[in-house]
Amino acid sequence: MALGWRKNYLRYQGYFLNVLSVYQRRQDVKIFLELLLSLTTVIFFLVFALKPTVITVINLYKDVKAKEALVALMDQKIDDLQKAYSLLNAQADKIPLIFSSVPQNPSPETLIRQIEGLAGQTSVNLSNVSVEEEALVSQDSAPSANTQNAPAGEEKLSSSGKFIFFSTKVSGDYSQISQFLKNLENLRRPISFQSIKISTVQTEGITNNLSTLVSGKAPYLQK
Repeated sequence: MALGWRKNYLRYQGYFLNVLSVYQRRQDVKIFLELLLSLTTVIFFLVFALKPTVITVINLYKDVKAKEALVALMDQKIDDLQKAYSLLNAQADKIPLIFSSVPQNPSPETLIRQIEGLAGQTSVNLSNVSVEEEALVSQDSAPSANTQNAPAGEEKLSSSGKFIFFSTKVSGDYSQISQFLKNLENLRRPISFQSIKISTVQTEGITNNLSTLVSGKAPYLQK
């Protein structure tokens, strides 16, 4: 084992001595080797000296691109907000109509006034308007009889107190009653009819009028 190491050492020693001898005798080889060693040294130090700088530049470039994307996204959001603000200003006069259609509280007095106004417009005789008192407050208990037969969505709303129930009785001829019901159905505040009962009113055996009992409900947004 020791003899093998010595043999290899002597061989490489002779090889380097021959290279050194050629290096000292020939000027072109000397210049080539010096140039090669210089370039190797320069490249070595450049790699280790510039590597942190290159990594820093790459990271900065990525940060710049990420911030440019963020700025573009923020600009888009600002533009969308400006468009929404412009649309809101353009429709500002219609916003109160939303709250009058579906108010934030039961507002039974408003509903009663609207029914009285419709009665006056259609010339029907309004004899009664009533509102169910229990519908004016939130109900967290079991659904009432009015909501047990309602669809699932409406049952949830009425059990949470988001419907106001009303009934009204009017009388008049067929055209007046028909127009009153049509106007009531097309009221700005949405109305859902629960029942409509029509009966005749007779005077001395002659039918001259119709009496109509209307029951329904109207939604509101509970705060």
